[in-house]
Amino acid sequence: MDRLKITILVSLLLPVFSGFGYGQEQKSIPSTNEIRALLSDAERKNEGNKAIIELSKIENSIYPSLIEILQDKNESHYVRTYAMSVLVMAKDLRAVEPLIEYINDDDWLIRDGALTSLNYITRNFFGGDKKAWKEWWAKALPKYLHSVGDCSKPEVKKTRNEEPCWIIDKIAREEMGSPASPPASISKCIYRNQIVYYEPPRCCDIPSILWDEIGKKVCSPDGGLTGLGDRKCSDFFSEKKDCVIIWRDSRSSR
Repeated sequence: MDRLKITILVSLLLPVFSGFGYGQEQKSIPSTNEIRALLSDAERKNEGNKAIIELSKIENSIYPSLIEILQDKNESHYVRTYAMSVLVMAKDLRAVEPLIEYINDDDWLIRDGALTSLNYITRNFFGGDKKAWKEWWAKALPKYLHSVGDCSKPEVKKTRNEEPCWIIDKIAREEMGSPASPPASISKCIYRNQIVYYEPPRCCDIPSILWDEIGKKVCSPDGGLTGLGDRKCSDFFSEKKDCVIIWRDSRSSR
């Protein structure tokens, strides 16, 4: 396996350990040229994964710069793929449309990376069928924007019913993707004197996730290969209180 494929694979695994992008550390905002220079330097030093991790800690105002780099066909495919990997880690929906354009790219490494990235960001699987991707996106984006409502505005942090915008965004994204098995749901509970959100495990061996109120991953209470989660909060089911299901996917899995 070459280093570009390893970079893509690592970028897909990193969010599992970092809480899928929520509650990440914030850094100062570099310019497009600074990002390009950082990624080019990472290519020379074979430190792509290190650069991806550093950029993933910066707030999402850098995403237009990353998309610009991704779209630059004069740029090295390593640099373009590093930019793609940061967008994948953040699951940024602004990357979907440009990624669709690259699923038939002349560079098979970019083509393969774009398709893998789309599958991960959207949880949909249309293969290399650009028409199917475009038709789905034309319907999915307006529905997503309607679902998130005012939460699409950066200054809005909570909805009228006081649910945080990150959970509204997560639910909207779940509804964009293919239905999970068993059907996905999210519960709001009190655990260790704080508000938490519980997402049950799903097929196949994907563990549950417990998020805190700002969207930072706390632990995995159950599921995974052993069925016991990560064993960091084994008392969750005995200690949780006042749990209410705030969303359940009504669709059937395929």
